[in-house]
Amino acid sequence: MRYFMMIAALTALFLCGCNTWVEEPVETSMTFDELEKKMRLAADPQNRYGELKSYQQTQIVSSGRLLDEPEEKFVTVKYLKPGHFAMTVSDEGGATASPDTGWIITPEGGWLIDYQKKKVEALSKEKLQLFRRPVELDDFVSKIRQNSVKVELSACRVNGEKEYYKLVCYPRKYKDDPVTYYVDKDTFLVYRMVTSFTLNGIRIDYETTILRYALKDGIRMPEKTVSELSGIRSETRLINYKLNPDFTAADFVPPVF
Repeated sequence: MRYFMMIAALTALFLCGCNTWVEEPVETSMTFDELEKKMRLAADPQNRYGELKSYQQTQIVSSGRLLDEPEEKFVTVKYLKPGHFAMTVSDEGGATASPDTGWIITPEGGWLIDYQKKKVEALSKEKLQLFRRPVELDDFVSKIRQNSVKVELSACRVNGEKEYYKLVCYPRKYKDDPVTYYVDKDTFLVYRMVTSFTLNGIRIDYETTILRYALKDGIRMPEKTVSELSGIRSETRLINYKLNPDFTAADFVPPVF
């Protein structure tokens, strides 16, 4: 589940839309401690998060284009503890596909890579924050308590039908709006996440909805997700996930052209 939803937001191109979401409060006796335990068990029934040292996942990101068919990109993400990320974007899937663009982030810095033009650009501090903020937002199972200075728990009924637990989490590190998670009352899985934050003086609205989950390597992962970043909307489908592949720090070094 880690970092799945931010991929769509970071790679979406152009698809505007809006959804009807009308909520009314309902009573709940659930405590945050109780809900947190149920969320962990639902998402990670075998406690595989504790074993996580690395992962690799591939997704298809579909973004609409005005008066044209949606454009699909294959997005592969590699992760290695602590804090090593690499993403490549290509027109085709498979191990032999040539990437078009990508980025690498490590504890030492970050780089944007244009594989077609054979160019590497070091990310500024501001651009690094742009990439890292959605990453932190996405680790909602293991980091809600750690990343929040305060959590408010309530419950609501949406559109007069489905009921959710509502977690309003106030960020510990950032002076941003709170992050709101809607947790399915039946499955205890996160269904929706909404927040806003400011980067370089620009307000960014971030929203993601998980349409379907699937069990991958013992972890219940979002398999189909719709994300929106300030009106930029995309759909993401998970097609491959591997837990703990053999990566080293050398796999997260920017290429030399």
